[in-house]
Amino acid sequence: MNEEHPEPPHTGLDPVDRVLAREANIAALPVTEQAAAYEVLHEELERILNASPGSLPTGLTDSVTEPGSDAAGEREHP
Repeated sequence: MNEEHPEPPHTGLDPVDRVLAREANIAALPVTEQAAAYEVLHEELERILNASPGSLPTGLTDSVTEPGSDAAGEREHP
């Protein structure tokens, strides 16, 4: 990669890294298609991160909210 196309971030979670690697390709799409492409990536990331939160690195779960909670970081930790 170069300055115009920087290396995608690495989270250490392979499914997330694969989705993030595809983000750079969105810039090459027509502007009218970019929002939909970002939405697809967002949905995939949500699916991955919601699939099994216990297996995610701590840094990715500290601010995750449980359904029905009021704000990030307010869930109880065992």
